[in-house]
Amino acid sequence: MVHCLHDGGQIDNTQARNLIDHQGKRRGWGEDWEASISPREVGHVISRAGGCQRLLSQIGSQGSRIARSRPMPTPAPSSQSEGFGLAPYR
Repeated sequence: MVHCLHDGGQIDNTQARNLIDHQGKRRGWGEDWEASISPREVGHVISRAGGCQRLLSQIGSQGSRIARSRPMPTPAPSSQSEGFGLAPYR
């Protein structure tokens, strides 16, 4: 997707680099992980998926996995964690 967004002029070089770095960190991959993937290979994968236009339209209609991920639930405070010791009486 970064490739498509960059080629389409929707993000600049710095934004593309930041997205690629973030993806690698999120997945626990080493620095410069993308160096092992040739731009030609990326192009082939995008072509097999129907091209940038199709991929970008799918994101536009369905959202990305990152955007759809749910935030961590915040536990409701309990009297015990608040230091009152009233948890059994709630």
